[in-house]
Amino acid sequence: MSKSLRIEPVPNSTMVRFAWNGGGQLPEALSGSYTNRKTAEQALKQWLATQDDREVELDEQKEEAPAAKKDVSDILAQWDDE
Repeated sequence: MSKSLRIEPVPNSTMVRFAWNGGGQLPEALSGSYTNRKTAEQALKQWLATQDDREVELDEQKEEAPAAKKDVSDILAQWDDE
């Protein structure tokens, strides 16, 4: 049975990290933070190369815009409505 990972933003940061879907302890090799999704995917690929008996899937996710950009868009949209 394979488990699935997701890449999620680190709160109050521009970094990303891994998390198991459904929860659980990450292997030490994947427990850090990464500067972007591509770097995290490279770390996962390297880790998987050392795992003979593990089946792991990475959930494909669209990256969301940072919250600050959404807030500015909302403010500008309100100005347009006035």
